[in-house]
Amino acid sequence: MLTKNNRLNQFTVPNGYILTSGRLITVARPYSNDSAAKPLEQTLANAKTILNTALTMRNLIKEGHELAELKPAGNSPQIELATRIQSSLGDATKGRLSVLTSPIALTVDNSKVTSLSPSKSDMAVWIKSHDTPGSYIVLNGNNDETYVSYIADKLADSKHINFITSGFGGHGTTDRHAIATNKTEGDRFKELLMEKGIAPQRITVDPFSTNSGQNAINVADIINRDIQDGKPLGSVIVSGTPAAVFRQTYTYAQQLKINSETPFQIESFPFCDEAKYTTLADNLAIIREFSTTLNYLFNTAYLPSNAGLYPDAFFSSVLDCLATFADKLTADHPKDADKHGTVVRAIRTIDQQMIERFKSTQLTSEDKMAVRTVDDFFRSLFNPLELTFNRGTV
Repeated sequence: MLTKNNRLNQFTVPNGYILTSGRLITVARPYSNDSAAKPLEQTLANAKTILNTALTMRNLIKEGHELAELKPAGNSPQIELATRIQSSLGDATKGRLSVLTSPIALTVDNSKVTSLSPSKSDMAVWIKSHDTPGSYIVLNGNNDETYVSYIADKLADSKHINFITSGFGGHGTTDRHAIATNKTEGDRFKELLMEKGIAPQRITVDPFSTNSGQNAINVADIINRDIQDGKPLGSVIVSGTPAAVFRQTYTYAQQLKINSETPFQIESFPFCDEAKYTTLADNLAIIREFSTTLNYLFNTAYLPSNAGLYPDAFFSSVLDCLATFADKLTADHPKDADKHGTVVRAIRTIDQQMIERFKSTQLTSEDKMAVRTVDDFFRSLFNPLELTFNRGTV
């Protein structure tokens, strides 16, 4: 069995490795995004990236084992706050997962991204149109086995679609599964696919990614290798825990560097079992994805900056979700609302006028700070909670 420590050792040797078709092959290292960088600068940037990622892997392994041994009681002030206000979180996020899992289809042509308007289709129709040698479905790591098993079950009878499982692992976005202290997400997800009868030859594992940006870099390495071998590319289908798939799809549109001379599509996997995502952790994941996506749009270059690529339904849902949370918190938990008045006031400023300023590239520094303040708050609630999720030798 390939453990996390095995994968860490593979990562830190001169060449990285990915496991495909039962054999290890080298995979290119990520380099600096500065295409004008000189070779020495590029090499140094690459070395720094490798060292930082290896350190992250070591810390994740260490943290996982420590948490498995300590079994945190889950009584931190932030967890107590999240538990106390969970009715406000539930009201704010009710019915909103469907917005984050609505179909997304983007065409990439020589790095230019344009948006299509896909309609929700029947699962059988979707599978029939996507079960081709040029289709890749990427299962991004987040320790959520529910969606992996769901996809494996639905695509068990497919014949041609390619699978890429991507993730090193450590944290989680759901409290339903033990977070493996001994296996990477990529390796664990491959097991789940194979349990449903999907042939290992159709599954490529990236066990080295520790964040969404690295997912995109390493998946691109895998697909580019296939293109060099003469394989076709039609579409890259992004999947992950349902709350995150919206942001991850746009992350791939921005950061997936594919050497294709012909246009290809980046799509979201537009199906999930919403009834499985109703816990406090799930509700926090939904509202945090709203705030994080908005924060990334306002304050980073992680996502495409073209506002026209994003559906209006996303922005309206963000506004409704945040406003409902602020209203419910103020009405039902006035002491907490008063204590976190800075956050409530920041939420009140996030309105349609702010969205219009984003669309016209006229955001103010106050706009950016307000969104960052709100995102920091929801992250501060979720991050301690995920540390209480079960760890184990899955």
